[in-house]
Order: sequence, then C-alpha cells, then structure tokens
Amino acid sequence: MLKKINWQVFVEGLCTATYSVILSYLVISEKYQSFVVPSTKPYLIFSIIVSFIWFIFSLSKLFQPRNRTRSVHTLVLAVPLLFVLMPFNISAEDLLTDSNRKSADAGIIETDNSSSDDTLNNNSNTDTEVEGYEPASLYEDLQGLDEENKHIDMVEEEFYQWVLEIYANIDKYDGYTISMTGFVLKNPDSMADNEFIPARLVMTCCAADLSAVGLYCKYDNTNELQNDEWVTVKGTLVKGEYNGYAEPQVIVSEITPAQKSEAEFLYPY
Repeated sequence: MLKKINWQVFVEGLCTATYSVILSYLVISEKYQSFVVPSTKPYLIFSIIVSFIWFIFSLSKLFQPRNRTRSVHTLVLAVPLLFVLMPFNISAEDLLTDSNRKSADAGIIETDNSSSDDTLNNNSNTDTEVEGYEPASLYEDLQGLDEENKHIDMVEEEFYQWVLEIYANIDKYDGYTISMTGFVLKNPDSMADNEFIPARLVMTCCAADLSAVGLYCKYDNTNELQNDEWVTVKGTLVKGEYNGYAEPQVIVSEITPAQKSEAEFLYPY
C-alpha cells in the first residue's frame, strides 16, 4: 500500500530546495553582488547549508501523516525567491531624487565612513596657503597617479577612493589632468546646463543604499550627452566653489564613448 504524501511537508521542502538552488547559483555566478556586497558571501553560504539541511529534514517527514495540512505559512519562504528572481535595474533618473548638490557630490555625505568624511571636510576648509602646509592623503599608494606629469588615471577599482582623496586635497591636485570613465549623470535641479558627473554606483551594504560617485565636470556640450551614456572623460582638475564650499571640478577637454563596465557596482569596504 502506497503511503500518502504529506503535502505540507512537500511544499516546505520544495520551497527550501528551490531557495537553496537559486542562492547557490547566485553565489557561484557572483550575481549576488547585484543585491549585497561581497563581504556577505559567507552568510549566504551558511543560508544555503541551512536550507539544504531543512530540505533533507523535510524529506524524512514526507510520508508522515498529519490530521490537518497547512501550507499557507510557506508563502513566507516564497518572499526571498521573488526578490532574487525579479529583474533589478537602476538608471540615472532613479538617482535624481535629491536636489541637494552636496548630497549628490560623490555620494560622500551618504556614506557611513564618518572618519573619512571628517577628514575630508576638515581638509577642504583648511587654509592651504600657510607656509609649510602639506595636505594629508586619505589613502596611500593609489593606482594611476603620475606626480611627475601631474596626471591621474582613475582606475575602476579605486574610483571611489580617488574621489574622496581629491575632495580631501583639492589644492594638492589643482591643475592635474585627469582621466575617468563612468555613466553620464545630469540633474537640472542642482547642476548648471554645462555640468554633469561621469558617475559610478557605490554599494556600502546592499542595493538599498546605492549612491552615485563622481566629480563635477564642466563641458560646453553637456546638452549632447544622455543620462546613463558611458563615456571616458579627460580634463583638468580645478578648485571650484559651490555655496561657499570649495569643491574639485573638471574642465573637460575630451569626451569619448566608452563600454559599460562589467562591474555593475563598486564596493568601498
């Protein structure tokens, strides 16, 4: 005589098995980085193991009879499945929710790196005309720095760090030429007609805290650029000003089309 399947246990096991398989795929393919930072990988692996053990435990009770079957509670297990299966895309327009320019500046104010922010704010307002003053770098051995020729090539891996470094030491890099690649971000509410940011998206924890990072650029033909268009920008760093605060700005000399980066987000920590 065939044993009757316990459908509640079956549904529970199916949900946990599906969750474990999808999560395993995201971890192996590294597509989980579209949702959370790489440092969460050990926790995801732990979740996969727990889900798999739960699935095995469910199999052991698959034919265990039950007077009343309830499976509505398994909908809770379906919630994370819906999140990972839904397509996730973000555009420049999604980032233009705050017209405050200082909040848009490189995502600096939106980060949790308070020590770097304090240093940045202090250095930005320091009287660098004092004889013997030597600005302090936030980071050591950043790639792409050519002090002899006064040029900065902002490599992708250190894009965020370079933005903070330049903001913290505007006077030090005033007059340097610079090259950087990012997607075009224009905001008519907080930028002039000739301004835009070649930006990158930074994730400090998860997709919910994404911030746009970049340097303000001045370019006469900004109106020809489209939001989300990927470009490589070359220009000269100058010490500009906005609402009484010093800020680094780039006087653009050349713009060329660029390929979209394979790295969807940057992770500062």
